[in-house]
Amino acid sequence: MEKRRFGYGMYIVISLAILLTLFYDTFQPRSIETVAVISGMGIEEGQDKALKLTVQIIKPGTGSSNDGNDASSVTISASGDTVNEACEDLVAKTGSVLFWSHCAVIIIKKDLAQTDDMVKHLDMFFRSSNFRNTSAVIFSDASPLEVLESTTLSETVSAFGIRKLMDDQEYESNSVYTTVKRFIKDYYSQSGCGVVTGVELVELGNSGSDSNESKTKRSVSLGNVSIVKDGKYVDVLNKKEFNGYKWLTDTMRARTVTLTDITLESENNEKNDLGFTLFRGNTRLKPIYDNGKYILKVTVSATAELIYVKNELQSKNISSYKLNKRYEEMGKLVAQNIQNEMRSTLDKMGQSNCDFCGIDNIFYSYLGKKWNGDKYESVGQMLDDIEFEVEYDITVTSGGLNKRYKLKNLK
Repeated sequence: MEKRRFGYGMYIVISLAILLTLFYDTFQPRSIETVAVISGMGIEEGQDKALKLTVQIIKPGTGSSNDGNDASSVTISASGDTVNEACEDLVAKTGSVLFWSHCAVIIIKKDLAQTDDMVKHLDMFFRSSNFRNTSAVIFSDASPLEVLESTTLSETVSAFGIRKLMDDQEYESNSVYTTVKRFIKDYYSQSGCGVVTGVELVELGNSGSDSNESKTKRSVSLGNVSIVKDGKYVDVLNKKEFNGYKWLTDTMRARTVTLTDITLESENNEKNDLGFTLFRGNTRLKPIYDNGKYILKVTVSATAELIYVKNELQSKNISSYKLNKRYEEMGKLVAQNIQNEMRSTLDKMGQSNCDFCGIDNIFYSYLGKKWNGDKYESVGQMLDDIEFEVEYDITVTSGGLNKRYKLKNLK
């Protein structure tokens, strides 16, 4: 009997040992090798109208070698009817848990954004605690796979390089930085409109030691900013319209301006070209309701420093009156240029029927029930019903002299 009990005991011990061996990894802390750290992702339409999800995964323990051939990331694509199914396919391919907290950019192919409401694809990430809402949303004509496999000037991991490029250009007022959180917020705003920056690929030439197959190197640069309405791509803004958008949304800080064929006096009485650096840009928008009329009072202030003159201006034996008139004319030219940019933006809002500058929201926030934006059938009709009063506070500086001018309602 004791031998039989001893046999049962050994059987139990051996069984437990086998079970512990089989499930040993289950009881261990998660190893970093089992986690795929994602630096960037892209969404596009794949085969049979399925979604194609491309991720850029950081390779642990890698760095840049002297010859530049030591890649620090790898790109992998997967497909599914939904983003969630594509993520499950990625997990199956990588055998790792997807770690999204370092994802810097979400690149969306433009043709997908033209037909699909992108919020339904981004909603999973917006609600996830494993994903940061500061990731930038970007539109691209090229495939996200091509963008993520291209090079950038500042970072070996292209997703981080694109993010840094956007940060730098946003500081110089040449781009916009639309996060996932901002994209969702614009979607649920009264107008449902917003803007998203774009990227494009620039070919740098062929490289590779294999004579039979040479690979074309491409670099990523920022492209045109796109208009988005109800989560879909609508149109692009040209440079003039984009500058007007920056003024009307009080996001213009500093940029350069070149004015050509200016009728300003020169030594040989020819038309002139002038270059200015605009900085300390500021815009204040104040909606007013007066006697049944809606008025938007816009005050634009900036400092314009003269940095370039094609034909040298008269500098000898010039009276203080003539010098003051010259500075005043420069201030008017700068103000007129700003006004033309804002007008082109307002025209674009009417043409696209998209209030991407948030004019409707400004009136609603200030006036409340006095503002009935729902009565307008189109954005153009709304803008026609608003009277714009624009005032410019321009300081012109050159050669140590500063002249400040206030101008109203330029023609």
